[in-house]
Amino acid sequence: VIYDRADSCVTQVTPDQINWDVLLDTRLVHMTGITPALSAECRATTEAILERAKAAGVPISFDVNYRAKLWSLGEAADWIKRSVHDVDLFLCGQGDAKRLFGIDGTPEAIVDALAELSGARAVAVTLGEAGVIGWDGSTYYQETALPVRVIDRMGAGDALAVGVLHGWLMGEFAFGLRCGVTLAALALSQHGDAVITSPDELVALLEATHIIGTVQR
Repeated sequence: VIYDRADSCVTQVTPDQINWDVLLDTRLVHMTGITPALSAECRATTEAILERAKAAGVPISFDVNYRAKLWSLGEAADWIKRSVHDVDLFLCGQGDAKRLFGIDGTPEAIVDALAELSGARAVAVTLGEAGVIGWDGSTYYQETALPVRVIDRMGAGDALAVGVLHGWLMGEFAFGLRCGVTLAALALSQHGDAVITSPDELVALLEATHIIGTVQR
């Protein structure tokens, strides 16, 4: 898969082109580390979004999502540590935590270090085949990955993040982690990087994969 982003329209966007009333009329602003890596304009716009959302009291989630082809480890680590702070939800892969920030150890230790680094109120760390661990400010939760025949790995990380955000927006962070591993398994078991489903289908998947003896016909 080739993402040909260079000189695309989005790489030229500037903060003064954003309709802030529309953008901030939302329950959550979600950003990833891909956008600020695309261009200087995208970096300035991402910083403006984070600042304005915080000033407006709009919850913010940030997924590190490091891409080595877009910027160096040093650039990414410096920008994230400088620009992403006091967010409501911080998501990061175990590998990115080690590569970018030198954070390693037990899953709980990684969560603690990322919480300190970001000042986030909640943290979710993906652990590859081991699943995901989350912390909501007081309690650790962990969900193991579901066994699945891998068809295509593209989109699994984003699918997991979507599940976490879904639960978090419902006020049920632990449930979000369970949704995350379920949607990740769905992404791995199909071609393409976009999972198209519905809340009802997700509930059916949860019942089929997490409750022994449940049969869906």
